[in-house]
Amino acid sequence: MSFDLSISGGNVIIDDDISEANALITAISKKGMPCFIFDGEDSSFPSSKLTGIRFIFIDIELKGTSGQPDKTKASKVVHCIQSIISEDNGIYIIIFWTKHTNVIDIVKKSLEDAGINPVKYLNLEKSECKDAEAKEYDINVIQDKINGFSPSAFHLYMNWENSLHMAKDSFLKDFSSLIQVSDSWDVHTGHLFYKLYKSYSEKNEAGTDTDKFKIACRLLNRSFHDYIMHYTDRNLTLPNGLRIETGTIDLKIISKVNSLLFLSNNLMNTHITGNVYIYQNDDLKNNIKTFLLQDDKHIEYDELVQIIITPECDIAQNKILFDNSTGDPKKIHRRISGILFDYPDSLGGTIKKKDARFDIGPFWYNEKVKILILLLSTVDYITERDLPETPLFSLSRDLFFDLLSKTANHVNRLGNYQLSKD
Repeated sequence: MSFDLSISGGNVIIDDDISEANALITAISKKGMPCFIFDGEDSSFPSSKLTGIRFIFIDIELKGTSGQPDKTKASKVVHCIQSIISEDNGIYIIIFWTKHTNVIDIVKKSLEDAGINPVKYLNLEKSECKDAEAKEYDINVIQDKINGFSPSAFHLYMNWENSLHMAKDSFLKDFSSLIQVSDSWDVHTGHLFYKLYKSYSEKNEAGTDTDKFKIACRLLNRSFHDYIMHYTDRNLTLPNGLRIETGTIDLKIISKVNSLLFLSNNLMNTHITGNVYIYQNDDLKNNIKTFLLQDDKHIEYDELVQIIITPECDIAQNKILFDNSTGDPKKIHRRISGILFDYPDSLGGTIKKKDARFDIGPFWYNEKVKILILLLSTVDYITERDLPETPLFSLSRDLFFDLLSKTANHVNRLGNYQLSKD
């Protein structure tokens, strides 16, 4: 199943002619796709700028600009878009109701300077998008024209985003209907979420109901993942003109992709599984480098780091080890250590091939390409109070579990002592 407009409300209409705007809304709504409408006046703009907008339909001659110079018309258009779209919006397309490319060129430059330029601009006359007989907007015609002009990669992302939206709707329907709607629906739903929370935290109690709700949602998130997989497997199609094939990608882009997929900067004020911290221990640092590096070749940057590998369930259930030897209870986390390097091309050849290594990277951190090499034999512990207040970043769930699995295999290996011929 392929969608050409956003089914999650990512469509915006900016037109001071309400009759024209309403006609377009009707056409879009008949496809089951919601949209926002603004008349171009400041009083109509949202109190907070919008994110997740994918399509903007905008009249080039808004109120007060008819007969005015191109710069005046363009200035009004840019003001509207900047007042509606957040700098964090992401990819989107603008459909201009005009053939006056001079105005469009000025808008292009202004939006580019503002850092919110779209991936594509389409210029259409309203008459081109209406049914010849009924004189109503034909959404199929509009979508065909969008498909003909916009990049295939944009439709790839749209198809994926719409599939996520369908998965969300389906999961919410299925889960919320487990408790039959009645006068006590609120109470029973609260009981259900408490059950979810307790199944995750067992005997330990979280501080507030909000904390309990967040913990309960961890189970929802895991189940929702299965819905996402189902809907994307069933609905995704590759747009025409786009091929999935090998090619050259810059190392900087690869490192940024790895950071986005496998590292997290959405850090909480708690010490959790997968957090990465810098710490000082010159002896350990030098020992790890000696073990890892082929020679004493100068490395521009290196930093000793530690990753918390305390099982997630232990933290959730407050099963972290406690040290009572001094009479002062201290939470103790398990950790593994390694070296964070800059990633010049020359570094790879200086590193020894060792089974006791776990490499993370290349990834993007502090505006540079980095690699983190962990030594699996460095598993030890640290008290929570000795951890830095803020981690550098955190590992994604899948990457952390891979690290944990390889660490366990390394610790538990028996060795193979068979005699060989040579």
